Amino acid sequence: PRINQVRALRRVVFRHGDTIISAKTGFGKSIIFHAIPIFIGRIVIQLIPLSKLGEEQKRSIEQLPGARPSLVTAETKRRNPNLLKEIAAGIYTHILMGPEQAVSDEFRGLLLSPDVKNRIGVVAIDELHVMEQWKEFRLEYLKIRELRRYLRADTIWFGCSATLNKATEQAVIYYGGFYEETHHELPLKIIRVSIDRPDISLNILPIKRGKSKAYQRLWFLVDHALEHPTSRTEDDLQRIPKTIIFVDGLQSVANISASLERHLFVQGFEPTMVRDAIGVYTSNTPRYDQDLLYDKIRSP
Repeated sequence: PRINQVRALRRVVFRHGDTIISAKTGFGKSIIFHAIPIFIGRIVIQLIPLSKLGEEQKRSIEQLPGARPSLVTAETKRRNPNLLKEIAAGIYTHILMGPEQAVSDEFRGLLLSPDVKNRIGVVAIDELHVMEQWKEFRLEYLKIRELRRYLRADTIWFGCSATLNKATEQAVIYYGGFYEETHHELPLKIIRVSIDRPDISLNILPIKRGKSKAYQRLWFLVDHALEHPTSRTEDDLQRIPKTIIFVDGLQSVANISASLERHLFVQGFEPTMVRDAIGVYTSNTPRYDQDLLYDKIRSP
């Protein structure tokens, strides 16, 4: 374990106070979330920004001996109508949920039970920075601080982020309900670790006037499939590095996908092979296809 992982875990386990850790992606912040219930024997509520991230975290936690995580979403409550009753009974060690579920009247009503309060030891907020960045369209993030009123006074707040400048830091301390660093019983401690990522580079290319919708500028992303002039097989398409193209707007996503597909068609690839190589992931993509694309990107 890294020294700052141990520092953060020690503060939480021995109830030294609220803790925020700012460290780069890949540091191992999630390990701290996962380990907390094992050491303190009480439940951790882990707030996650996306259900897909929650599913991934749940699978990871399930590998730990003695851990029994629960993911609370509208879908999981529909599949298991007794889910909140099971949480109240204390059969889960980790409760993963988004802000919408955490501040719902249904869940807050659950927290009014003294038995439930006594079982909860930590509220852990993953990806802290989104509380500030997403607050305009996910207003429930502004209510997270209210959870403090429903839980025991000695409940520890823990948070982590890889993107936490000074202004964002002050905002998430307030919105997240963290105690201040001057609190007399559970003072906040912010552990900062270098967030430098020398393996990441930013290449910014200007778009020529009138060419904002000329998606040919992205064709270079599939150049690896064209290295052999006479070969047009699935193996050639497999040489394209895994690439995520982010663009704002469903129509733009469709246009870029169509442009790349046409480019590969013209180069001689079969349509079925091309459609398998270029996927579209939007809110309109069926859940089954979303999962396939997600697993494909995550796989080695």
